[in-house]
Amino acid sequence: MKVLHKRDFSIEQQEESATDRQERIQGWHQEYVNDGRVLLLGAGALGNEAAKNLALMGLGYLFVADMDHITTSNLSRAVFFRKEDVQEQRAKADVVAQRSQSLNVNEHAVVQTFRGDIVWRLGGGVFRRVDVVLGCLDNVEARMRANTRCLLTNTPFLDGGILGLAGTVTAVHPPATACWECTTTARERAHASSRYDSCSQVMLREIASGKLPTVQVASSITAGFQTLEAIKVLQGLPWSAGHIIQFDAGAPQIDLDVLAISRRPGCWCHQAQPIKDVLELPLSAQHHSLQDLLTSLHEHGYSDPQVGLAAPFIVMRSCISCHRQEPVMQPRFLLTTEALRCTYCGAEGNEWIRLLSVDSTHLKNFEKADIENAPAMHEQMLALSLAAVGFPALALIPFSDGDTWDFEHMVAELTADAVAVMGGEAYATVRERD
Repeated sequence: MKVLHKRDFSIEQQEESATDRQERIQGWHQEYVNDGRVLLLGAGALGNEAAKNLALMGLGYLFVADMDHITTSNLSRAVFFRKEDVQEQRAKADVVAQRSQSLNVNEHAVVQTFRGDIVWRLGGGVFRRVDVVLGCLDNVEARMRANTRCLLTNTPFLDGGILGLAGTVTAVHPPATACWECTTTARERAHASSRYDSCSQVMLREIASGKLPTVQVASSITAGFQTLEAIKVLQGLPWSAGHIIQFDAGAPQIDLDVLAISRRPGCWCHQAQPIKDVLELPLSAQHHSLQDLLTSLHEHGYSDPQVGLAAPFIVMRSCISCHRQEPVMQPRFLLTTEALRCTYCGAEGNEWIRLLSVDSTHLKNFEKADIENAPAMHEQMLALSLAAVGFPALALIPFSDGDTWDFEHMVAELTADAVAVMGGEAYATVRERD
């Protein structure tokens, strides 16, 4: 006769946590995930999936950066977006942050947002304060900038890309491995500046946005690989640094490959090294001037401090037709091709207008650029706020003592911005790298 064994209900059942199943993985440390910080660049199809995965795993801190608003075509590829978001013209970063935080199984999770141009407006100090960067971007220029900042701050970079029924994850940690730029072609690198006028390098009046064919499943699979690798980074486990994970589901049988990345001959990463020491200054991009920065550097013992600007700074517009100069006083990335027009005689275009620029605080640069009344224009620039000359909040700023430049060793940070940018005192601390 079969004997039925009664369950012993006298043994108190231990309460199950939301992350119970992943904590059963051998070697898993949930506290590392709870304490982890991830920078998510891009909040579109890939970014939605990555944020969802990280939320369900209980990530403690997510920084979401994106400059775009939600459109109708996003609805079929992004799990967090709704029809009303399109009607209300909501920012992608805001929606991903709000809904991923609500989904997060870690009740103490924090999600911070940045709405702006990742290339020019996201300070390099953010990269120092996270553990890993996920690239969910749609253009080469932003990827190249993220790659550079990850190298200089020694931060692991996991870049994702999708096309049709295929996807790739490029995992790099330069200088220990090849960098992301090593995987690019000369044509791709040239195309990185496609949103700028080829001669003046100011913004084009109208930019045609790329609309690549793809499907949600491709972004789901790609983001799955990205977030798995990110979790391995947080856990301190070996990850796929120096490799490309790629799949193609367009063939009758799915093709999956993991390929080692070779360093591209001539790539700048051969010589580049992470910044060894950063001089943290109690300065803010909005509230302090370029002169304040120079004064602070002088107070730290540099006798003749000079600062490299974030981008070429357009001091004057010079008209070849009427031989007049007009003050501009803006970083080049803020200008559009409309700046190539003389307000005196109406001449316009690269053949008639020259934009006179400087790339550092050296007075001699003003004189070399044939700028009229160079000393006065130099003083005018120094009086501008750091934001007005092109530095974002929490910027990393190269400087010299005299004419000696050494970006690897002489870098200052606008550290007064850290709490506001990162979203709290607890996240303003710099992450230690192994």
